[in-house]
Amino acid sequence: MYKKAKYFDGKQTKPQDVLVSVSDLGFTIVSHTGSKIMYSHEDVNTFSQEQKRIIIKFGKSFPYQFLETDDIELLEEIKKSKPDAKYLRDVYLIFKKHGAKSFLVGTTIIITLFIIIYFYILPVAALLAVEAFPKHLEIELGKQIKENWVSAMKTDSTKTEVINKFYDELQKEVEYPIHITVVDEKNIKNAFALPGGEIVVFSAILDSMKSYHELTGLLGHEIGHVENRHTLKALMKSLSSYLFVSIVFQDYSGMLAVIAERAAMIEQLSHSREAESESDQYGYELILKNNGDPNGMISLFENLKDRHDSTASHIPEFLTTHPKLDKRIEEIRKKTKGKTFKVVKNPKLELYFQQLK
Repeated sequence: MYKKAKYFDGKQTKPQDVLVSVSDLGFTIVSHTGSKIMYSHEDVNTFSQEQKRIIIKFGKSFPYQFLETDDIELLEEIKKSKPDAKYLRDVYLIFKKHGAKSFLVGTTIIITLFIIIYFYILPVAALLAVEAFPKHLEIELGKQIKENWVSAMKTDSTKTEVINKFYDELQKEVEYPIHITVVDEKNIKNAFALPGGEIVVFSAILDSMKSYHELTGLLGHEIGHVENRHTLKALMKSLSSYLFVSIVFQDYSGMLAVIAERAAMIEQLSHSREAESESDQYGYELILKNNGDPNGMISLFENLKDRHDSTASHIPEFLTTHPKLDKRIEEIRKKTKGKTFKVVKNPKLELYFQQLK
């Protein structure tokens, strides 16, 4: 006897309405066009029952096929046709047979393993993945994310050309091909780095700067993120968590969704205290390397304080992963305290900076 069901073929996200019957040989699935798909009982990967819904997963590797039905009579048909099917002897039934105590013990073990993997193993695995990730692919990834994201925004081609001339004039040592894009946005004072050397700067932060030393510090900070692969590390950590959850709950669409989300909102990607400190140090050293004024870093942070602290000032610093700007200002002041710096004005950097204004 055929039962109504929905069939996911593993290629399309939209299910097909089908009819399914069960025999001792296996499952016969009939589509609305009349075509048939056959699965043996050995093809069943997992079998689960959620209240009145039955879910059967077929296949031994991804992409899997799924069969879902609300017709509980299908279970009775399976038991009659194949009472010794291995997939019917699930963990839940074993716990149920041995009592609630065994069920609770088993559940505790599973939750503990989940926590250990999620919070301890995955972060380490993500960092190892970054180390193994080829730089040429990282560069290509950054370009693709930038093209997809920036294409929806208005870029300032003139300022983009000028800011790259500013960057070319800087004395620096970098491993990645740095390219900077200026986005015409008057309400967002921000900049962010993509994997592989792409940097995006919003025009509002340029408009609010008072000296080219601030811009040197800003670019140095973002280059620090690139050189230390901070953005790639953050992406890997985020995606590894979603990958783990997706595997556990068989929701691969969720993982794909987070990739798209990160590509669209990567400018809001938060870095750790250590990552921000490393990048601040890089920006500070870039200013010194170019005989600039290291107080430019302090001016830059003061410039950003209104935007940052208006949303995070009520959160204690020890509860955040992103160090507060007051703390970062304090760190720069410690570096400059009691030291004398020879500031040599660079006419070309000053010229390009004025053109950006």
